[in-house]
Amino acid sequence: MVLQGKPAESLQAFRDGLAIIEHLALAHPDNTQWQFDLGVSNERIGDVLFAQGDLTEAMNSYRAGHQIISHLAKADPDNAEWQRSLAVSREKIDDVLVAQGRLDEALQSFRDSLAIREHLTQADPKNTKWQRDLSVSYEKIGDVLAKQGEQVEALQSFRDSLAIRERLAQADPGNAEWQRDLAISNEHIGDMLVKQDDAKGAIEAFERALGAYRKLLESNSDDVQARLFSVVPHVHLAGLDKAKAREHLEAALAILEPMAAQDRLDAQRRGWIGPIKTQLAALGDPAA
Repeated sequence: MVLQGKPAESLQAFRDGLAIIEHLALAHPDNTQWQFDLGVSNERIGDVLFAQGDLTEAMNSYRAGHQIISHLAKADPDNAEWQRSLAVSREKIDDVLVAQGRLDEALQSFRDSLAIREHLTQADPKNTKWQRDLSVSYEKIGDVLAKQGEQVEALQSFRDSLAIRERLAQADPGNAEWQRDLAISNEHIGDMLVKQDDAKGAIEAFERALGAYRKLLESNSDDVQARLFSVVPHVHLAGLDKAKAREHLEAALAILEPMAAQDRLDAQRRGWIGPIKTQLAALGDPAA
Protein backbone atom coordinates (compact mmCIF):
# COMPACT_ATOMS: atom_id res chain seq x y z
CA MET A 1 0.00 0.00 0.00
CA VAL A 2 2.96 2.31 0.47
CA LEU A 3 3.78 1.93 -3.20
CA GLN A 4 0.18 2.73 -4.08
CA GLY A 5 0.52 6.14 -2.46
CA LYS A 6 -1.62 5.34 0.59
CA PRO A 7 0.68 6.01 3.56
CA ALA A 8 -2.14 6.41 6.11
CA GLU A 9 -3.62 3.02 5.23
CA SER A 10 -0.15 1.46 5.18
CA LEU A 11 0.68 2.84 8.60
CA GLN A 12 -2.54 1.52 10.10
CA ALA A 13 -2.06 -1.90 8.52
CA PHE A 14 1.50 -2.15 9.85
CA ARG A 15 0.33 -1.05 13.32
CA ASP A 16 -2.40 -3.69 13.26
CA GLY A 17 0.23 -6.25 12.31
CA LEU A 18 2.52 -5.01 15.07
CA ALA A 19 -0.23 -5.53 17.67
CA ILE A 20 -0.58 -9.17 16.61
CA ILE A 21 3.16 -9.82 16.61
CA GLU A 22 3.57 -8.09 19.99
CA HIS A 23 0.97 -10.41 21.49
CA LEU A 24 2.74 -13.48 20.12
CA ALA A 25 6.21 -12.27 21.13
CA LEU A 26 5.12 -11.46 24.67
CA ALA A 27 3.39 -14.82 25.04
CA HIS A 28 6.43 -16.69 23.68
CA PRO A 29 9.56 -14.71 24.56
CA ASP A 30 11.82 -17.64 23.64
CA ASN A 31 10.50 -17.82 20.08
CA THR A 32 13.27 -15.99 18.24
CA GLN A 33 11.37 -15.86 14.94
CA TRP A 34 8.51 -13.95 16.51
CA GLN A 35 10.98 -11.66 18.26
CA PHE A 36 12.62 -11.02 14.92
CA ASP A 37 9.25 -10.38 13.28
CA LEU A 38 8.51 -7.86 16.02
CA GLY A 39 11.70 -6.01 15.20
CA VAL A 40 10.87 -5.97 11.49
CA SER A 41 7.31 -4.76 12.18
CA ASN A 42 8.68 -1.78 14.07
CA GLU A 43 11.00 -1.03 11.15
CA ARG A 44 8.17 -1.11 8.63
CA ILE A 45 6.25 1.43 10.67
CA GLY A 46 9.42 3.52 10.78
CA ASP A 47 9.69 3.33 7.00
CA VAL A 48 6.23 4.84 6.54
CA LEU A 49 6.83 7.53 9.16
CA PHE A 50 10.18 8.40 7.59
CA ALA A 51 8.56 8.71 4.16
CA GLN A 52 5.99 11.05 5.71
CA GLY A 53 8.76 13.22 7.16
CA ASP A 54 7.96 12.37 10.79
CA LEU A 55 11.59 11.93 11.78
CA THR A 56 11.05 11.78 15.56
CA GLU A 57 8.49 8.99 15.44
CA ALA A 58 10.39 7.19 12.69
CA MET A 59 13.49 7.21 14.91
CA ASN A 60 11.47 5.83 17.82
CA SER A 61 10.18 2.95 15.70
CA TYR A 62 13.60 2.24 14.19
CA ARG A 63 15.25 2.23 17.62
CA ALA A 64 12.59 -0.16 18.95
CA GLY A 65 13.24 -2.53 16.06
CA HIS A 66 17.00 -2.16 16.36
CA GLN A 67 16.96 -3.01 20.06
CA ILE A 68 15.25 -6.32 19.36
CA ILE A 69 17.39 -7.25 16.37
CA SER A 70 20.58 -6.23 18.18
CA HIS A 71 19.67 -8.55 21.07
CA LEU A 72 19.09 -11.45 18.68
CA ALA A 73 22.31 -10.80 16.76
CA LYS A 74 24.37 -10.70 19.96
CA ALA A 75 22.76 -13.90 21.21
CA ASP A 76 23.60 -15.74 17.98
CA PRO A 77 26.63 -14.11 16.32
CA ASP A 78 26.92 -16.97 13.82
CA ASN A 79 23.48 -16.27 12.35
CA ALA A 80 24.45 -14.40 9.18
CA GLU A 81 20.92 -13.28 8.36
CA TRP A 82 20.53 -11.66 11.75
CA GLN A 83 23.92 -10.00 11.42
CA ARG A 84 22.78 -8.62 8.07
CA SER A 85 19.51 -7.46 9.62
CA LEU A 86 21.50 -5.70 12.33
CA ALA A 87 23.38 -3.71 9.70
CA VAL A 88 20.15 -2.85 7.87
CA SER A 89 18.50 -1.83 11.14
CA ARG A 90 21.43 0.41 12.03
CA GLU A 91 21.34 2.04 8.61
CA LYS A 92 17.68 2.95 8.96
CA ILE A 93 18.54 4.88 12.12
CA ASP A 94 21.46 6.46 10.29
CA ASP A 95 19.19 7.63 7.46
CA VAL A 96 17.17 9.56 10.04
CA LEU A 97 20.37 11.00 11.52
CA VAL A 98 21.35 12.24 8.07
CA ALA A 99 17.93 13.80 7.56
CA GLN A 100 18.34 15.52 10.94
CA GLY A 101 21.75 16.87 9.93
CA ARG A 102 23.59 14.74 12.51
CA LEU A 103 26.23 13.74 9.98
CA ASP A 104 29.09 12.82 12.30
CA GLU A 105 26.90 10.36 14.20
CA ALA A 106 25.56 8.90 10.98
CA LEU A 107 29.02 8.50 9.47
CA GLN A 108 30.37 6.55 12.43
CA SER A 109 27.33 4.31 12.49
CA PHE A 110 27.48 3.70 8.73
CA ARG A 111 31.08 2.64 9.21
CA ASP A 112 30.01 0.23 11.95
CA SER A 113 27.53 -1.28 9.47
CA LEU A 114 30.30 -1.47 6.87
CA ALA A 115 32.42 -3.48 9.31
CA ILE A 116 29.59 -5.99 9.76
CA ARG A 117 29.17 -6.36 6.02
CA GLU A 118 32.88 -6.70 5.40
CA HIS A 119 32.91 -9.57 7.89
CA LEU A 120 29.96 -11.24 6.16
CA THR A 121 31.50 -10.95 2.69
CA GLN A 122 34.85 -12.27 3.92
CA ALA A 123 33.11 -15.26 5.47
CA ASP A 124 31.08 -15.95 2.32
CA PRO A 125 32.68 -14.15 -0.65
CA LYS A 126 30.39 -15.83 -3.21
CA ASN A 127 27.22 -14.52 -1.58
CA THR A 128 26.04 -11.82 -3.99
CA LYS A 129 23.50 -10.44 -1.49
CA TRP A 130 26.33 -9.70 0.95
CA GLN A 131 28.36 -8.13 -1.87
CA ARG A 132 25.49 -5.89 -2.89
CA ASP A 133 24.94 -4.88 0.75
CA LEU A 134 28.61 -3.95 1.01
CA SER A 135 28.27 -1.68 -2.03
CA VAL A 136 25.33 0.04 -0.32
CA SER A 137 27.43 0.73 2.78
CA TYR A 138 30.16 2.34 0.69
CA GLU A 139 27.53 4.41 -1.12
CA LYS A 140 25.93 5.66 2.10
CA ILE A 141 29.32 6.59 3.55
CA GLY A 142 30.09 8.43 0.33
CA ASP A 143 26.81 10.34 0.57
CA VAL A 144 27.61 11.58 4.09
CA LEU A 145 31.19 12.48 3.19
CA ALA A 146 29.92 14.44 0.19
CA LYS A 147 27.52 16.38 2.44
CA GLN A 148 30.45 17.15 4.74
CA GLY A 149 32.45 18.51 1.82
CA GLU A 150 34.98 15.67 1.96
CA GLN A 151 35.08 15.28 -1.81
CA VAL A 152 38.21 13.15 -2.15
CA GLU A 153 37.09 10.62 0.47
CA ALA A 154 33.54 10.62 -0.89
CA LEU A 155 34.79 9.90 -4.41
CA GLN A 156 36.88 6.99 -3.16
CA SER A 157 33.91 5.53 -1.28
CA PHE A 158 31.71 5.82 -4.38
CA ARG A 159 34.43 4.13 -6.43
CA ASP A 160 34.66 1.30 -3.90
CA SER A 161 30.90 0.86 -4.29
CA LEU A 162 31.15 0.98 -8.09
CA ALA A 163 33.88 -1.68 -8.19
CA ILE A 164 31.57 -4.15 -6.44
CA ARG A 165 28.60 -3.24 -8.60
CA GLU A 166 30.58 -3.62 -11.81
CA ARG A 167 31.51 -7.18 -10.83
CA LEU A 168 27.92 -8.02 -9.96
CA ALA A 169 26.51 -6.50 -13.16
CA GLN A 170 29.06 -8.29 -15.32
CA ALA A 171 28.31 -11.60 -13.62
CA ASP A 172 24.55 -11.23 -14.18
CA PRO A 173 23.82 -8.72 -17.00
CA GLY A 174 20.10 -9.53 -16.84
CA ASN A 175 19.71 -8.43 -13.24
CA ALA A 176 17.84 -5.12 -13.55
CA GLU A 177 18.47 -4.05 -9.95
CA TRP A 178 22.22 -4.43 -10.35
CA GLN A 179 22.19 -2.48 -13.62
CA ARG A 180 20.33 0.35 -11.84
CA ASP A 181 22.89 0.20 -9.03
CA LEU A 182 25.62 0.54 -11.63
CA ALA A 183 23.99 3.63 -13.12
CA ILE A 184 23.49 5.27 -9.72
CA SER A 185 27.12 4.67 -8.71
CA ASN A 186 28.31 6.33 -11.90
CA GLU A 187 26.01 9.29 -11.23
CA HIS A 188 27.52 9.73 -7.77
CA ILE A 189 31.00 9.64 -9.24
CA GLY A 190 29.99 12.13 -11.92
CA ASP A 191 28.67 14.50 -9.26
CA MET A 192 31.96 14.35 -7.35
CA LEU A 193 34.04 14.88 -10.48
CA VAL A 194 31.97 17.95 -11.41
CA LYS A 195 32.77 19.42 -7.99
CA GLN A 196 36.45 18.68 -8.60
CA ASP A 197 36.32 20.43 -12.01
CA ASP A 198 37.05 17.19 -13.87
CA ALA A 199 34.59 17.72 -16.72
CA LYS A 200 36.03 14.95 -18.89
CA GLY A 201 35.81 12.38 -16.11
CA ALA A 202 32.31 13.54 -15.20
CA ILE A 203 31.10 13.20 -18.80
CA GLU A 204 32.47 9.67 -18.95
CA ALA A 205 30.75 8.76 -15.68
CA PHE A 206 27.36 10.17 -16.71
CA GLU A 207 27.64 8.48 -20.11
CA ARG A 208 28.25 5.16 -18.35
CA ALA A 209 25.16 5.81 -16.23
CA LEU A 210 23.11 6.58 -19.32
CA GLY A 211 24.46 3.44 -20.98
CA ALA A 212 23.27 1.33 -18.04
CA TYR A 213 19.77 2.79 -18.27
CA ARG A 214 19.69 2.21 -22.03
CA LYS A 215 20.69 -1.40 -21.49
CA LEU A 216 17.79 -1.80 -19.08
CA LEU A 217 15.39 -0.30 -21.60
CA GLU A 218 16.70 -2.51 -24.39
CA SER A 219 15.78 -5.57 -22.35
CA ASN A 220 12.51 -4.08 -21.09
CA SER A 221 11.08 -1.08 -22.90
CA ASP A 222 8.34 -0.82 -20.25
CA ASP A 223 10.83 -0.16 -17.44
CA VAL A 224 9.37 3.20 -16.39
CA GLN A 225 11.84 3.61 -13.54
CA ALA A 226 14.86 3.24 -15.82
CA ARG A 227 13.36 5.68 -18.34
CA LEU A 228 12.64 8.25 -15.64
CA PHE A 229 15.98 7.87 -13.89
CA SER A 230 17.80 8.38 -17.20
CA VAL A 231 16.68 12.01 -17.16
CA VAL A 232 19.34 12.77 -14.53
CA PRO A 233 22.42 11.88 -16.63
CA HIS A 234 20.81 13.55 -19.67
CA VAL A 235 20.51 16.83 -17.76
CA HIS A 236 24.03 16.60 -16.37
CA LEU A 237 25.48 15.82 -19.78
CA ALA A 238 23.61 18.79 -21.27
CA GLY A 239 25.51 21.05 -18.90
CA LEU A 240 28.88 19.41 -19.48
CA ASP A 241 28.89 18.65 -23.21
CA LYS A 242 27.84 21.83 -25.01
CA ALA A 243 27.98 20.15 -28.44
CA LYS A 244 25.29 17.67 -27.37
CA ALA A 245 23.34 19.91 -24.99
CA ARG A 246 20.26 20.17 -27.20
CA GLU A 247 20.21 16.43 -27.85
CA HIS A 248 20.26 15.62 -24.13
CA LEU A 249 17.72 18.27 -23.13
CA GLU A 250 15.28 17.17 -25.84
CA ALA A 251 15.73 13.54 -24.76
CA ALA A 252 14.93 14.52 -21.17
CA LEU A 253 11.79 16.39 -22.23
CA ALA A 254 10.70 13.49 -24.42
CA ILE A 255 10.63 11.36 -21.27
CA LEU A 256 9.12 13.86 -18.83
CA GLU A 257 6.37 15.55 -20.86
CA PRO A 258 4.40 12.42 -21.82
CA MET A 259 4.56 11.20 -18.23
CA ALA A 260 3.41 14.61 -16.97
CA ALA A 261 0.49 14.52 -19.39
CA GLN A 262 -0.50 11.14 -17.93
CA ASP A 263 -0.12 12.52 -14.37
CA ARG A 264 2.65 10.02 -13.64
CA LEU A 265 5.24 12.45 -12.27
CA ASP A 266 5.71 13.56 -8.69
CA ALA A 267 5.91 17.28 -7.95
CA GLN A 268 9.71 17.33 -7.93
CA ARG A 269 10.14 15.77 -11.35
CA ARG A 270 7.29 17.80 -12.81
CA GLY A 271 9.26 20.83 -11.67
CA TRP A 272 12.18 19.80 -13.88
CA ILE A 273 10.27 20.49 -17.08
CA GLY A 274 10.26 24.30 -16.85
CA PRO A 275 14.03 24.71 -16.27
CA ILE A 276 14.82 22.23 -19.05
CA LYS A 277 12.67 24.24 -21.47
CA THR A 278 14.42 27.42 -20.33
CA GLN A 279 17.81 25.82 -21.01
CA LEU A 280 16.64 24.74 -24.47
CA ALA A 281 15.36 28.23 -25.28
CA ALA A 282 18.71 29.70 -24.23
CA LEU A 283 20.43 27.56 -26.87
CA GLY A 284 18.54 29.48 -29.58
CA ASP A 285 17.00 28.27 -32.81
CA PRO A 286 18.99 25.30 -34.17
CA ALA A 287 17.99 26.24 -37.72
CA ALA A 288 19.33 29.79 -37.38
